[in-house]
Amino acid sequence: MKTIPAFFAIILFGCNSQTSFDVSEIKGLPYEKAREKLLNAGWQLAPKPEYAGTRDDVIAKYPETMGCAVDRPFCRFAFIKSKNECLAVITVGEDINDFFVKSYLNECEQ
Repeated sequence: MKTIPAFFAIILFGCNSQTSFDVSEIKGLPYEKAREKLLNAGWQLAPKPEYAGTRDDVIAKYPETMGCAVDRPFCRFAFIKSKNECLAVITVGEDINDFFVKSYLNECEQ
């Protein structure tokens, strides 16, 4: 029986890194890195929600912004994978370049 060298097996059958991704891996990461991991794992930016907030800089950089607290350094961002598979990512940090993922919720906006 002939065997296919590993190099050709990867080319023929592909490599699926999405199967090994666990959303819990984003906790504690800088938001920019967590966002990249989510997008690479097949998550999409949720359609831009209506937003009335004071952080126009955040909205301009991250269209998935759901909102930012006025009195605390927290923001919330929305991702979607399917109609019933949604993710809200909560960050902490004052400066837009220093947001870190504090937590996440598997929920869809009503």
